Amino acid sequence: MAVDAGIVRFKQCIPMFHLIATLLLTLIFGLPLLALSALFSTLPESLLARSALLVASPVLYALGFVTVAGIASMPFHRSIVPGSFPRDLTTPAYRGRRFYGLCWTAVFYFVPVYWMFLTVPPFKRLLFRLFGYRGTMNFVVYPDTWIRDLPLLEFGEGAYIANKATLGTNVCLNDGTILVDRISLGAGTMIGHLSMLAPGVVLEEGAEIGVGVALGMRVHLEPGVSIGGCCDIGHLTRMEAGSSTGTSVDIGAGSRIGPRVHIPAGSFVPMRSRCKTVEELRAALATNGSGSATKRTQALATAESPEASAPDVGGATPEFRALWQVFE
Repeated sequence: MAVDAGIVRFKQCIPMFHLIATLLLTLIFGLPLLALSALFSTLPESLLARSALLVASPVLYALGFVTVAGIASMPFHRSIVPGSFPRDLTTPAYRGRRFYGLCWTAVFYFVPVYWMFLTVPPFKRLLFRLFGYRGTMNFVVYPDTWIRDLPLLEFGEGAYIANKATLGTNVCLNDGTILVDRISLGAGTMIGHLSMLAPGVVLEEGAEIGVGVALGMRVHLEPGVSIGGCCDIGHLTRMEAGSSTGTSVDIGAGSRIGPRVHIPAGSFVPMRSRCKTVEELRAALATNGSGSATKRTQALATAESPEASAPDVGGATPEFRALWQVFE
């Protein structure tokens, strides 16, 4: 009976969702046009005045379009929160996410308008504030940098996110749920072209990742960490201050890399490795056939860990372990 009732609610919800979505899109695209038409009709019979309005009309329409879309998204900001939700329109949080996404993507995929607003600082501030972003505005994104869920994004001063990078604040799973979490980029961080960040990623001040890097869920890069191009950093991995990698490095999920430890290009670090020192990294690489006899292992950085290194937290916290079960 409960299943039947759920099906009924779902069937009732779909037409209403489509009706509201159609209404929102009509308002977003139509109201700015109506306002321009009304303004044009109030102008005096002057060629100069009407020509000036025609020249300014693309910018005026863009301002109206973004303003209406942003205001329309505001009732749904409360749905943009971390958590796990069924991808079911009967679930209020997911339904709110869909409406918020409709308003945001109306702007995001309207590339000339979106590009205009990213280019002009006052317009950029208006756009991001309307859609719920509350941090500094001194950051760089491009029209083809994928961002969504602006209330869950945190940018530090001077953060740079290259074109075609993905800040994935949500991920859909094949069990019918969606996982949502924040992404935090500290001051001076750099995200390379085509890189992908999963929900929960944190980059602290000055951390950088190269071209085509994939960071799994809740990866944490401490200050000054440098990741070479085409690397894959598994879920729940933490790299401590000043550590680095060469290109094409694969670090297994749940690993911890110590301060100032360098991982050579092409290395594979097994999942749940604890490499607080260069010696521990050599041992980890040796366990998967990358042994210390190879040249790349001999090329490890000679920097030693500090005498009083950060305390070992014993790996993932209980809530991280619970999340990790999703991926096993």
